[in-house]
Order: sequence, then C-alpha cells, then structure tokens
Amino acid sequence: MQVKIGYNKLFVITVLFKTRTMKLKCSCLYCHAENILPFVYSDRAVMSRNVGNIISFTCSNCNKLCVLSPNEVRAKESSLSKVVFTISLFLGGFGSWWLVDKYLSKDYIVAVVMVVALSLSFSTIVAILFALSERRSVSLFNKYYV
Repeated sequence: MQVKIGYNKLFVITVLFKTRTMKLKCSCLYCHAENILPFVYSDRAVMSRNVGNIISFTCSNCNKLCVLSPNEVRAKESSLSKVVFTISLFLGGFGSWWLVDKYLSKDYIVAVVMVVALSLSFSTIVAILFALSERRSVSLFNKYYV
C-alpha cells in the first residue's frame, strides 16, 4: 500500500493543530494558590465522565487536600506557542535562506531582506494558527459547564 507524501504532511499539520496543549488550573480553597492539574481534557463533560463529579488534589503551596467540582476548573493557554514561534522562525529563516540563495537573488542585501521577510511571515503564520487553535480550545472548555 502506498501513502502519498502530501497526505502525510497534511496529517502532521492537522495533528499539530488539533493537539490540546492547554493547562487545566484550579485554585486552592485555603491559600488561593493556583495549581496545575495533572490531566488534560478537551471539555468539562469528558473530564467529569473520566474523573468524576468530585476532583480532589493536594495543593502544592500549603499541602492541604482540596475538593472541587469540575465547574471550578479553568483552562489556560500554555506557553508552547512561543516555542512554536521560535522553532518556526529558525526553520523559516533556514529554508528561506536556502531558497533565496539557490533560486532567487545573488545580491546580498536583497537576499537578506527577502530572507527576513519570508522567515518572519512563515513563523508568524504558523504561530498565529497555533495560538488561535489553542485559544479556541481554551474558550470551548471554559464556556460550557457540567
């Protein structure tokens, strides 16, 4: 069975943007410190089905046992979009330098301007798509209650 290369690239991009990287956070009832829960779910209904209607955790600040309902858990964006931006900036710069050097321009100043423009536009588009996907999943989680 043969698999087309274009399909694999599309699948990797789809998996990258469908991945839920948000953090589930809740605050302690005693000291009001923010704690990160050790699991990730796409919405509260799935979380309450798998975890239950009572979520208990030990506060990382005061070491007391806290008991919450799934409606008291909030989703927040992770800082992975900054990492994605940095990696895509590096890859976009390298790829655009190769493209400009190989095919487009032999003038150094024009080549540098084109490389900067191409790499910034590529990395910005990738980071915006990733951040929008993450914001959509965070707002979907925080919007609906069980």
